[in-house]
Amino acid sequence: MFLKTISVVFWCLIALLLLQSDLVSAEEQFPFVAETVSDLVNVRASQSPDFESLYQARIGTKFVVVGKLYSWYKVELPMDAVVYVAAKYVQLCSDNTEGVITGDKVNVRAKQDVDGTAVGRVLKGDKISVLKVALDWLSIRPPSGSFGWVKIDSLKFISQDVEGYKKTLSPVLKIAPEELKSPLFCPLPEKPEPTVK
Repeated sequence: MFLKTISVVFWCLIALLLLQSDLVSAEEQFPFVAETVSDLVNVRASQSPDFESLYQARIGTKFVVVGKLYSWYKVELPMDAVVYVAAKYVQLCSDNTEGVITGDKVNVRAKQDVDGTAVGRVLKGDKISVLKVALDWLSIRPPSGSFGWVKIDSLKFISQDVEGYKKTLSPVLKIAPEELKSPLFCPLPEKPEPTVK
């Protein structure tokens, strides 16, 4: 009888743990939209306060949350954040506000240094929006696939409607992925045809 009671209690605990894990996973279906619950929330380059701060969010700032690791949410960087790429891997357009990546796989970094944490990657032919040109580094808007990390307790769930949220973004700050691939965004100069003698 004692063993039967222990067995029933054991299986009840297992069932409760399974139910609880289902509830937690139901709440965190990625991606989702969340907003900051306090002021001056740091978005970090990785999941530790020791990493570079990429952005400071005001209370009510919305983010697209794409994942979770320990006590940190992985978020898409907002378009008004600033990240960096090495200038030697970019061909600038005539007005220096746009550029085309010329390197094969170029890291997008949290600071203007090869020791800066990589927060994304751009590929040869990708178009970027340039904010500032320095000697060796370009300040750019975060390209698609650039991410930061926010402490979980700094965000609250808002909605699963990520596409609806993205439609509300300011057109000034929003560069749609299809625009970045468009040859009109920043056409490369045409190379003259080789002459045959």
